[in-house]
Amino acid sequence: AEKSANQALRLACEYIKNIDEKILPISFDVSWSHVRNANQASGEFIFAKKLDGYPYKPILGFHYVEKLRKRKNKDGETVIVHEGNHEKSSRQMEHAILIAILQKVSPILEEFDLLLDIGIDGDLESNKTLGTVAIVNQIFADLKHVSKLI
Repeated sequence: AEKSANQALRLACEYIKNIDEKILPISFDVSWSHVRNANQASGEFIFAKKLDGYPYKPILGFHYVEKLRKRKNKDGETVIVHEGNHEKSSRQMEHAILIAILQKVSPILEEFDLLLDIGIDGDLESNKTLGTVAIVNQIFADLKHVSKLI
């Protein structure tokens, strides 16, 4: 999957360069396993334009996080059922995913001398996170996502 996302990212960057643009438009979306605040979440950077060879908008980067899962055995001892890679709140999980994907795609965007326009969930408070990232040009909030939460 990493290889496929990297290939799609390079193709998208080449496409943007070929049409003489400097901005790669993407959206960032997080999917939760079952419900929000679940133990697992994955996030994707999705290309906002049509790309030849893809019947859908391709994923240009992704990352997943999951919390450590424990339970008590019949002797009352706590045992680890599954090792995780994140131990904080769901909002912090979203930030961790966003930062991890940015770290993955940044070298390729710098290689192509491109910046990101990124659409994010309206409930994700990422302006501080994204505001310090050199490859981010503009941040757009998906306000429809916020209205679903009201």
